[in-house]
Parts: sequence; C-alpha cells; structure tokens
Amino acid sequence: MNNLKKFETEADYSAATLNYPAVSWVVSGDTVHFDKSGATPSVNDKIMMAFSSDRTGNDIILVNLGSTEPTTYFTSITLNDAEVLSLVDSSGALQNYSVANTDYLAKYDVKEAFYNSVSDKFTGDLGVNGGTVELLIPSQITQIDYMPTKITKLVIEATTPPTTSMGTSGYEDLQGIYVPDAALSTYQATWGSNFGSYIHPISEYQGNLPV
Repeated sequence: MNNLKKFETEADYSAATLNYPAVSWVVSGDTVHFDKSGATPSVNDKIMMAFSSDRTGNDIILVNLGSTEPTTYFTSITLNDAEVLSLVDSSGALQNYSVANTDYLAKYDVKEAFYNSVSDKFTGDLGVNGGTVELLIPSQITQIDYMPTKITKLVIEATTPPTTSMGTSGYEDLQGIYVPDAALSTYQATWGSNFGSYIHPISEYQGNLPV
C-alpha cells in the first residue's frame, strides 16, 4: 500500500517522496499518475581537480598542454565555478593568480574527440607548485595512463576499470584510489598488481572532491 498514494493537489503530489513503482491519485482534477521510477540521476561528465594553497600571486597549473591552446581540448574550465578557460595560457597555467588560504575545485569540459585519452593532459606538477591535488575521473573515460605528480587521491566513477599502464612509481604522495563500491572486486582483480593496497570503495572517500 505504500506505493499507492492520494493527494489533494498537484502541488502535494510534486512535493511528495514516492515509493516506486508508484500510483498516485490527485483529487483535484481526478488525475492518476503512474511513475515506474524516480528521476534519472544526472551523470557527471567532468574531470575535476581539487587542491588548496596558502600562497598568493603564484601561477596555478590547471593542465599540462606543452604549447597548445587549451581550447584545442576543452570547451570550458572553471575554477570554483568561475569560467577561466580564456585566462589559461598555452602552457596550461593561470599566471599570477591570487591564491590565499583557499580550497580550489577545477572542473573541465573536454571536447568529445579527446575524451577517452585526455587524461595525458593531467600529468606533471598541477595545482600550485609544491601543493598536493586530488583528481576525479568520470565514467566516460576508458583509459588512464597519467596522474598529477603530487596526487594524493584518485576517484574513478567508471564501474568498468579503465585500461592503464600506470604504476605507483613517481606518485609518492598517493594515498588511495577510490572506485565504485559495487566494482571494488573488479578493480582489485584488474588493477591489483600495481595498486592492490591503494584501492578502496568510494564510500570510504574523504576529501575535497564532490563525491
């Protein structure tokens, strides 16, 4: 009976929490709604990098471009929700950006043509020189062969483990790799030889990424 509900108005129906599949009768208008399931949850499609710094007026390295314009690979880069793509130079840096006791979250909209392998742009000393970073890789990315040098935590949203040629060498600050809880055993089987003790379920993640 918890799946059968009666509401006096459409507003009451819209505001209600339902048990699915749900059958709802709205008295005003004598309307019946059948909802097979709730709203489809949104799927993240952005690479995200979290870092913090107590420095002021330093360059922030957001991406490793070499000498390529960032618009080649990205349609948007935001820093704490402010659009900064036009300010990022061809090396991938925000020059003399004011940083003072602040936690930062960068979000990257990657052009589709580069999506699967774009993670090679996220290597080297990203963030503020000398500071550590955390990186989130959305489920659409199927290959990860690079990480920022000072990475502490890597969060991967894909239930199917991306292919990788990485090892732990060069990532001395790495503390953990966090993967979907339901896919933990799959990651341990496929990534375990290189990252066995680093792999944890996302439910155990504690950090600055919006997970």
